[in-house]
Amino acid sequence: TQRLASAAQHTALLARDGGCVIPGCIVPGDACDAHHVIWWTRGGPTDLDNLTLACGRHHDEIHHGVWDLQMKDGVPWVTPPRWIHPRQTPLRNAAHHPVARRGPE
Repeated sequence: TQRLASAAQHTALLARDGGCVIPGCIVPGDACDAHHVIWWTRGGPTDLDNLTLACGRHHDEIHHGVWDLQMKDGVPWVTPPRWIHPRQTPLRNAAHHPVARRGPE
């Protein structure tokens, strides 16, 4: 029923995402927006299972369809555009999660 993430949700997002979820982006979480994976305007809830962190630039690019976000087992995965990654394999941002580079098969 609430569009904006609460302070407690932001704290949880910082712990889970670390910063912007777009691969290669080093913007820390305290400089990011909470983004609805299923957009609020399309009926997406403001729940941790539907929120992720995105810096301003990448938040805009997500809304313009450059990046595709999915939640898998409560973790955000990013599918890059074909011109960046031709196979479009779901990825996590290794800058914040060095051991989690590739999505589940």
